[in-house]
Amino acid sequence: MVIKGEEMKQRLKIILTALLACTAIGAVSAETFNGGIPLKETEALAKQIIPLPKGDPKPLLALAMRHGEAHGQFTGKAAAAMKKKFGRDIPIFIDAVKTGTPKGKSDCGVVRLTFRSDDKNAAAVPPESVDIEVCPNRGKS
Repeated sequence: MVIKGEEMKQRLKIILTALLACTAIGAVSAETFNGGIPLKETEALAKQIIPLPKGDPKPLLALAMRHGEAHGQFTGKAAAAMKKKFGRDIPIFIDAVKTGTPKGKSDCGVVRLTFRSDDKNAAAVPPESVDIEVCPNRGKS
């Protein structure tokens, strides 16, 4: 089955909306993630495009909180799900940029996640953004 034009746009919009909703729910209480990497090395990691095989942006949220921004791309199962749904490879990139601190919550930050595709698919997959409040120390004593 080949999907073209408006139908593809609608399906991509539904998937991105679902991903954004899942991200907003799961990421509100995201904890600091460094994957066992020494913090001094996270700055270099934040400058790379980080593979996200499960589509989980928590590593990007943590890096953006510490370094201001981070970038990732769906790979593995997340990329396979997009290909299965649309019948072709559609790369999805995620940009995480710290935009500020919520009023009265100095230990938290606001990170804007922008889901986008490459230039080839930009018309079919317009960028979608969501702002997420991230409180790395929530629930810790």
